[in-house]
Amino acid sequence: MISSVCYALVFAVESFISFYYFDFVFERKFSLRIIAPCFAVSALIQYAVSLAGVPTLNALGFLVCNCLICCICCKSRIKSALFSCFVLMLLMIASELIVIYGFSVIYNTTVSANIKNEYVLLYQSIITKLFYFILVHLLIRISSKADCAGINRFSLPLAILPVSSVLIIDYSFRLCVRYQTESLFKIALTESVMLLFTNIVVYYIHELSLRLQAENSRMFLEKQKRECDISYFDLLKKQNENSKLLIHDITKHLNTIMLLSRGVNPEIEGYVKSLADDFEIFNPVEYSKNQIVNLITNRYYSICRERGITFVADVSEADFGLMEEYEITALLENLLENAVEAASPSKEKFIDFSIVTRNIGFTMIKIINSSDREPKMQNGLFLTNKSDSLYHGIGTKSVRRIAEKYNGSYETSYNEKNKTFTSLVGIADKDKAIR
Repeated sequence: MISSVCYALVFAVESFISFYYFDFVFERKFSLRIIAPCFAVSALIQYAVSLAGVPTLNALGFLVCNCLICCICCKSRIKSALFSCFVLMLLMIASELIVIYGFSVIYNTTVSANIKNEYVLLYQSIITKLFYFILVHLLIRISSKADCAGINRFSLPLAILPVSSVLIIDYSFRLCVRYQTESLFKIALTESVMLLFTNIVVYYIHELSLRLQAENSRMFLEKQKRECDISYFDLLKKQNENSKLLIHDITKHLNTIMLLSRGVNPEIEGYVKSLADDFEIFNPVEYSKNQIVNLITNRYYSICRERGITFVADVSEADFGLMEEYEITALLENLLENAVEAASPSKEKFIDFSIVTRNIGFTMIKIINSSDREPKMQNGLFLTNKSDSLYHGIGTKSVRRIAEKYNGSYETSYNEKNKTFTSLVGIADKDKAIR
């Protein structure tokens, strides 16, 4: 009976640890109400396979079940799911070998004798799963590209919990061996099981709090960036108006001087005419009837010229209806900023920027840029090259939020053959938007 309980506990905890790992490494496809039963079924299948008593079959069952669960419940590719499950299986086998042989050395017993003793087997299973969970947790912290700031001053003291749990379980086992009381064994086992689940739950809640903290920081940075964009383009708008007035006045003065010098000195007339033409070049281009679109397009034309990027803009049909100016700014700024970041290191540097408005009140923004490598993504968000990982995905989230607000969509694709990346955003008229 105890052996059955032991193995049931083993597979229940293993499934819970697999969920713990998948939930932080991959993005969920469904809600917890659907995912939880899937992991429960996986645990039952693995338990049924274990009844055959073949270790190789147990390992294969673990690998197949977890891989299927990962592909079904999480947004992951088959290769990524298979690799993750294979790593989990190696960690599980390593933890079992370390605990089993370590137990034999510490208590001066044989492995076969420990397996025959049901109480020892259960204690080993509890410590093994606790050790397995610690290894998985460390793997998440190392390989999930979590922000280093997340490992704060509250994270390290949590290491006391699993260490103290192992010491308590070991001390309880020694008392049971010393007094040989079955009731004491049962109490100690119950205590050990509670400690095992306490460790997993505490660490899971802690990781969720770190994730929430990072998400709040990203939201704050997104809000701050949006406010900076509004202030910046208000200032840019004023500067643009002043520049137009100044260039207009200077051009008028130069034309007057050119008329006065006509017939008097051809060299002065030619020189003044060339100055007038130069000032006309500095005058911002009117790409469309939308002032914000013109400001942003002129700004990125200048940026691309400085970086040697060929910038082609066809935005004459730009019509964003009654969309707020700060939303147009955030939308185009984030799209073009990502395009410049991807095109700058590429061999054939170019950005093709177009905006088309349909008769049905639907505006489509399309940006094709050169990119020698496919942009890296994590949980549906692009990973920036910036050193601070808090900036990961802020622009993508902003674009997606605005598109969804106006009943639109945001799609991306990469062409490996042409080395191009395409961003496509559809925005519906505000009257049709979901508020």
